[in-house]
Amino acid sequence: MPIRAKLIDCLNSRLIEDLQLYQTALSTFGIVAHAVGTSQITAIRKSRSNVARMLFEYLSPAKANEVKGDPPQNAAPDSETICRTTFMAQPHFRIWLGYPVLERDEADKALIDTCLKSLTTAEGVTVFRDIAVLTMYLSPHELPLLSPAQIAKMPRYELGFYLGILLNRPVLLTEEDEVQYGKFTPDLIDWICELLEDPQIAPIQKSLLDLVQKINLGEYYVAEIDAPPLLEKRKKMIGLIRRLDPTLRKIPPYQPPARANDPTRKIRVGFLARTLKKGPDSESLYALFRDFDTDRFEIYAYTIDHFDRVVKADKAFDEAFDKVLSGRRLLRYVQGTAHIVDKLRSDELDIFILANSTHFGVGTADLLISHRVAPIQISSNTVNPLPTSVGAFDHFLTSSCPDTSDEIAYSDIMEPPIFLDPTSICYPFGLGKETRTVLDRATIGLRDDDVMFYNGSSVDRLRAPCLRAYMRAVAQVPNGKLVLAPFNSGWSGNLHSNIFWERLRRVAAEEGFSLEDIVITNELTLAEARNLVQICDVYLTTWPHGGATTVTLALDKAKPVVVTKRVSSRSIDQFLVGSVGLNELVAKDEDDFIRIAADLGRSAETRTAIGDRLSNYDGKMPFFDVDNYSTRFQQLLLDVWDRN
Repeated sequence: MPIRAKLIDCLNSRLIEDLQLYQTALSTFGIVAHAVGTSQITAIRKSRSNVARMLFEYLSPAKANEVKGDPPQNAAPDSETICRTTFMAQPHFRIWLGYPVLERDEADKALIDTCLKSLTTAEGVTVFRDIAVLTMYLSPHELPLLSPAQIAKMPRYELGFYLGILLNRPVLLTEEDEVQYGKFTPDLIDWICELLEDPQIAPIQKSLLDLVQKINLGEYYVAEIDAPPLLEKRKKMIGLIRRLDPTLRKIPPYQPPARANDPTRKIRVGFLARTLKKGPDSESLYALFRDFDTDRFEIYAYTIDHFDRVVKADKAFDEAFDKVLSGRRLLRYVQGTAHIVDKLRSDELDIFILANSTHFGVGTADLLISHRVAPIQISSNTVNPLPTSVGAFDHFLTSSCPDTSDEIAYSDIMEPPIFLDPTSICYPFGLGKETRTVLDRATIGLRDDDVMFYNGSSVDRLRAPCLRAYMRAVAQVPNGKLVLAPFNSGWSGNLHSNIFWERLRRVAAEEGFSLEDIVITNELTLAEARNLVQICDVYLTTWPHGGATTVTLALDKAKPVVVTKRVSSRSIDQFLVGSVGLNELVAKDEDDFIRIAADLGRSAETRTAIGDRLSNYDGKMPFFDVDNYSTRFQQLLLDVWDRN
């Protein structure tokens, strides 16, 4: 078969078959998940390497001349065919298959080196060749940033392919990867801003404007990276896009509505949430406003109607929420930023609260919140791990640390904090009570005398330092077992399995920790997830992005929860644990986390004592006390209103 036909067939069929077989293998696991078999990983790796070599051979100038009989620069039509193949058109497929973490032989390494060196001077189709090959091996943050001259000569489909991968979330296996990504991303934003204003790019500026808005900076939520420098550069890029985009330029500056001059008016509050369907986030929002004085306030809810496994339609909840609201509004991002800004402003809000973090980058959601729609704007830390830092918000709603010496430097985040204490999150209906056991220890291969340490965070939050600390703590406990549930469908499901297992294997090898003492669960139902908390002995949190729902669930089920001292606004679990008087479970650092967890694992007496304190807690736990919660929040808004 000619190389062109073979290459296109592989990109349309062979690699897709690899993905389908991989997904099929994952679906065969029961409650307990396993890594995909070695033979299947080897087959995926061989397919990857073979296709990379075919891409290099076919797109090399000599081969282009041989096949087409044309000069190398006229080989571009074949790059379009390649870009439009099933595999190349979906940047996330290579991440799902775990390409960046697969083993590389000497031929792979030599090919990578050749392409990296070539890109320093490459032109025309050779640029696409080198990029296409490198994307088969490297994480997005490891790809080179092309020169303006190289970008200017790329057809839109090549540019779309390159940016589609470059702007995607990276694969971060190690702490060193996080350091590299922390350096790469500010450089990436500077590079984008320079490109957008470079005269060489003028003919394709509109295409570039559309493409760069797909940038995904979500890894900043979970990685141990200094956020303020990135937030400042993101603000700069949003400002540049607003200035260059002709539609955004037409959005007028904010003007207070005429009703602002009426001192007798009700205070009109609007909040933007991902959904109003029953679930942890929407229940907490309901709790915020449940007891507001309707003679003084009007509450409007805006939603993008984002749906996932943790929310569900519930008529009784809808009716309860409607009693609180003066109106609901459904926003469609496809309508564009200008339309949505106009729609929000037309409601003449006095206070706007952002409680949605479905995207972090410079897309429609981010451009939207960079425009002021009310005189007072507040971002809520209960949903947003980081402040917006886009220049349109006046306050960052969060909770203060029980120990003031632990407080983070809010001067770095551009938005002055306002504190809702003792906790800025509340679940008015509790978190559900399981009256049936859908799984027990035997189901996941544990004995009754095993000491079960559990974490239910997503694969993205289970960073190498967290896994290392867990293993070091469990290793000190007789019969200690580590149980993790990283693959729930409300996040990325089990599609990042290869990447997670490689991270887990590397940390375990470094620590000399047996994988036999780790249980990884597959995708769970909500009932199964609750049961895992019920049967564990100690709940371990992640950092810097701590848990909220799972932490409160563990405390509700009278389980000791080990957390780390708050190091950024992403850590919201410290004040949850502190709010019920368990400050002794707040670790100062990783070593302290290991000590506290290991001590709990070795002492059933200590675990029982903490369980008794939680079971016999005097009154409602603060994160279930909706009566005080709503009243405190109303007073907080009145204080902010009076100051402004």
